[in-house]
Amino acid sequence: MQVKSGHVKSGDIRDFKSVIEREKAAVGLFLTLEEPTDPMKKEAATAGFYEPEHFQGRGVPRLQILTIESLLNGHRPELPRFAPAATFKQAPRKKADERQGKLW
Repeated sequence: MQVKSGHVKSGDIRDFKSVIEREKAAVGLFLTLEEPTDPMKKEAATAGFYEPEHFQGRGVPRLQILTIESLLNGHRPELPRFAPAATFKQAPRKKADERQGKLW
């Protein structure tokens, strides 16, 4: 996450995008006091989308620009929230007589 106050420009977004790529981050959030300009939005769009392995077609923008005002008004970043059952291993079931063994 990067937070900027004062005047921000598309170069700030470009710099942040390179940090996201270098650090291999799935998603980066750029917080600012000012509304993003069109060039800033275009630069953020070039970062593409993060698509989790089990959610093909349900990607979220890799670089998101949020203003403090939008956060205070309830806007939240787009983040993948749910993992399918295939991502979790289920423990094997034990029979009743195996569970009643001695602890020590």
